[in-house]
Amino acid sequence: MDSKGEARAGFLKDIERRIGRERSVAADVERTAPRDTRSVLMNPTRQQIFCLLHSKPCIHLTMLARKVDIAPNSLKWHLDKLEKRGFITSHRMGNRLVFFPTDMIPEHLCESFFQLNKEVIRGTFVQIIARPGISQKDVKLGVERNHQAVHRSARVLVQASMVEAVKDGTLTRYYPTDIVQEWTRDIQSRLRNYREGVLKRMREDALDPEVERATDKVLIVKVRTGVDRSILTLHTDPVATILQDDPTGPSGIRLPR
Repeated sequence: MDSKGEARAGFLKDIERRIGRERSVAADVERTAPRDTRSVLMNPTRQQIFCLLHSKPCIHLTMLARKVDIAPNSLKWHLDKLEKRGFITSHRMGNRLVFFPTDMIPEHLCESFFQLNKEVIRGTFVQIIARPGISQKDVKLGVERNHQAVHRSARVLVQASMVEAVKDGTLTRYYPTDIVQEWTRDIQSRLRNYREGVLKRMREDALDPEVERATDKVLIVKVRTGVDRSILTLHTDPVATILQDDPTGPSGIRLPR
């Protein structure tokens, strides 16, 4: 082997030794790292995302990025972390990807929840729930949007079987169907499995969850790892919270019984 060949071989061996040392150091760091560095949910941004998805399940990436005020690429990185640990589930609808807490809602409701995350459609639906038999003109006044926007929203709600359109002379009146109650019963029937599942995933995430409060509306959990502690307020009645502009505030919407 000539001098150039020997130099090249020596250089490659040096590189291999460096890579080996770096891998060894990385492995030592992983073994000796405190538990909280391996916990996905002890990140404040991911806690905010996780809690928000309970109030606004099946929200689109772009909408969610606006609500948590971070760039979509950064948000997707956080969402991937949460999904890998099983805290959330993604669902593709055409070219759209939506997210919701694992086990909270059945996938066949994703399209309806996705639509209700849109401000005009949600506002139109709330007006119809509050005033059954309301005309399209009065809906327009309530949501303060133009006729075309309200007409499109009402059409989406009718197609999703959330409202019924009834002709009354020259007017079209809208009535809520019983589908919201069906959703509520379906989601509440899943609530026990959801609670058990999310607490199990928290323990697997190197956390030590302690339930502070559990009702059919909310699950409040104290989580801790090492010296860090947080309290997560997880709304478990997404049918009600998705109809609110501010999911953290009191609901002013009376759902039909």
